Amino acid sequence: MLQHFIQLLSSPHIEVVEQVIWGIGNIAGDSPMTRDSVLNSGALEKIASVLEVAQPGTSFMRNASWAVSNMCRGRPQPSYNLVRGAIPCLIKVLCENDKENIITDICWALSYLSDSAQQRLGDLLKPQLIIRLIQLMRHENCAIAIPCLRTIGNIVTGDDSQTQLAIDASLIPTLADLLQHPKKTVRKESCWVLSNITAGTEQHL
Repeated sequence: MLQHFIQLLSSPHIEVVEQVIWGIGNIAGDSPMTRDSVLNSGALEKIASVLEVAQPGTSFMRNASWAVSNMCRGRPQPSYNLVRGAIPCLIKVLCENDKENIITDICWALSYLSDSAQQRLGDLLKPQLIIRLIQLMRHENCAIAIPCLRTIGNIVTGDDSQTQLAIDASLIPTLADLLQHPKKTVRKESCWVLSNITAGTEQHL
């Protein structure tokens, strides 16, 4: 069935492709085993290429963003080599969209991709992404603010130059404001990011 779905991603009918992406996203979200089967089939690359040219704000883009997010999440984590190719299109979509249901999935996908391994961070050190994440840390929807905080928090666990990139994008004033946020979870995540910064150089402290 999965290989049949992969073939249908090349259909000239957008309605068919959208339904196929929805089906693949469901398979990927079922378990780490089915997620890995989807990744090994090459579906992520095809869906990422479709997502990159989709019209901003459409249901098509919403389904594709959700499917890609499902392929990036879970424990144990997916092999990074199988998911890193999605990062450029995720950055593009995040920077070009404002619809909450789209950017929520993208933000969570990026938080998963930035987790656990310092060597991953180089793929995320794009000025436009860092600026956008810091902007979205202030979003009124905590389902958007929290994954942005986690991604930035992971970035500032990197080397001093990586931390400096985030600081130069006005990270610290944003965190200072978020310490007054009405939601405890946002305040807690902000403190965690600050603790990662203060663990760096004397200048950062």
